[in-house]
Amino acid sequence: RISVSGGYEWLKEMLREKVVIEDLGDVSTFLGVSVSRDRESRQLTLHLTKYMDAVIDKFGMTDCGPADCPLPIGPDFNARSESFSAAEVDSIANFPYRSVVGHLQYAATTCRPDLAYACSILSRVLDGPAPVHVHAC
Repeated sequence: RISVSGGYEWLKEMLREKVVIEDLGDVSTFLGVSVSRDRESRQLTLHLTKYMDAVIDKFGMTDCGPADCPLPIGPDFNARSESFSAAEVDSIANFPYRSVVGHLQYAATTCRPDLAYACSILSRVLDGPAPVHVHAC
């Protein structure tokens, strides 16, 4: 067992015999997920603050504020782009909808399960989002 005194070092040595490894110390980020550890209280915290900040910057959404609910209440998410005016549809034509939904899906599957339902709804129209879907992002 690795929890036995010296077990961690033993495992590293066993790996080092088979492959080239470099010990970088305690993990702080793994696949975009920030990791913080409080050894005294034996707590490990995973969060996506840096990842989500980067997503917000990448898609130019820095003027957006926090929301009480992952998906706005009220809009008809079954609406198709055909039910909106040409001007409304043109206003979202260059929005990277698929990419934004993909980034949200990653957040939902790692640390933010509260986003899963919203991602499910938004993923239904990846081929032709309406303004209501884009504004929900």
